Amino acid sequence: MAKKNENVDELIDSMSKFAQSRWLALYEAVNIIADKAEDSGKKFDTITLKQPALEKYIESTCDGIYKCLEEREKRESKYGKSRKR
Repeated sequence: MAKKNENVDELIDSMSKFAQSRWLALYEAVNIIADKAEDSGKKFDTITLKQPALEKYIESTCDGIYKCLEEREKRESKYGKSRKR
């Protein structure tokens, strides 16, 4: 399992902060949808994901996530990398 995690770490490290922020925004959007589906008693795989709505969410949150990634990078360069990942 360690090898798989190393590959993920390499992939993440190879992405620009912009790409990371867009993937994180998508991840967040899907998790919000999954939580709402669960709260309403629906199975996630029965939900129709609407691309325009997902794109709008990603666009509206991407900049905030980007800023968080920049702040994290500054902290890590000052205090060292976090052990969590």
